[in-house]
Amino acid sequence: MRATGAPAPLVGRQAEIAAVTEVLDRARRGSGGALVLWGEPGIGKTALLDHVTAASPDFAPLAVQPARCESGTPFAGLDTLLRPVEHLIATLPVSQAAALRGVLAGEVTGAGRSLTAVAVLSLLSTLAVDRPLLIVVDDAHRLDAETEYVLGFVARRVGTDPVVVLVAGHDVPAGGSWEGVDPLAVSPLADDYAAQLVAAAHPGLDGPEITRAVKAGGGNPLALHELPIPIDDLAADTVPVGPRLRKAFAERLQTMPTPAREFVVLLAAARADGDQLTLARSARSRDAEEPVWEETTWSGLLAGTPDRPALRHPVVRAAVYASASPSERRNAHRTLAAALPPGSRGHVWHRAATVHDVDEEIAGLLEQTVPSGAGAVPILRRAAELSAD
Repeated sequence: MRATGAPAPLVGRQAEIAAVTEVLDRARRGSGGALVLWGEPGIGKTALLDHVTAASPDFAPLAVQPARCESGTPFAGLDTLLRPVEHLIATLPVSQAAALRGVLAGEVTGAGRSLTAVAVLSLLSTLAVDRPLLIVVDDAHRLDAETEYVLGFVARRVGTDPVVVLVAGHDVPAGGSWEGVDPLAVSPLADDYAAQLVAAAHPGLDGPEITRAVKAGGGNPLALHELPIPIDDLAADTVPVGPRLRKAFAERLQTMPTPAREFVVLLAAARADGDQLTLARSARSRDAEEPVWEETTWSGLLAGTPDRPALRHPVVRAAVYASASPSERRNAHRTLAAALPPGSRGHVWHRAATVHDVDEEIAGLLEQTVPSGAGAVPILRRAAELSAD
């Protein structure tokens, strides 16, 4: 995350920039506010924060991008945020100053977080007297619980001060520490903007290649940047996933509740032309229907309805599948195989996905279910992998 310099060029984010600018303009007039920018991994939340920060030099910036390894350390994020202004702690009332000095000394436990939250709000109000203040929290899913509580407390109470809090996270703030903070969805790029990004990221592509890239990338800027060149016609189950996108989705899966994570991996493991009603039956058989649907909807990864669930685009499906652990994939394939008629093409395909070694029986069954057209290629390839010949 950059805090200074020229604004990073952004494509197709006029609506998001306008929404953030409106909050910044209110702060310039003395009334603060907060937004939670949310969306799938790679969608451009950090780039948007960078752009807005660089475009607002009249604001004093304070930023934190927490380290995942410190997510279990109380107040680790707050320590990073407040170090640059710790010299002003002495201006606070004695009890509040003591609370913040304890945070910076690593002495305060979660029991003192309410007083700490009040003290942080007082400190930020003091900082904003001479110049509006911009607080930027990127990768908020990595925050320790204590810092998240404090910053959520602050974000709901900055309306009377020229302070803006911008938070970037994975989920819409429907509950938890960010409840009550206005959400700002960072959505997939429209095709025309995605084409502009592809042309800038991969110079020399012709029109048809750009069109194929836009189709494959699903409006996800990171996916579009990491697409392999040249770009061939891609089947729905062969969308390439670059290393940064795979890493980002792996971290996303780790932060999801177990039932929701299992649900999205189940969707990712399904064939692109799979029976969505079968998926719904599989989910219900795990006692995970409505709560899982709601939790996963907040992630921005889903499309469809509870009765016909689907991931929003093949690139999301490919990224989730590539990011899941081998055991998670096998469990998903077992669940799907059990829900499909024995001997059907889908049943055999999912059985084959659970096999580690040579299995001539499964290889033979796969060969018997080969369809015509391009769909035959992955089935024949898997049959060959399971054959001793």
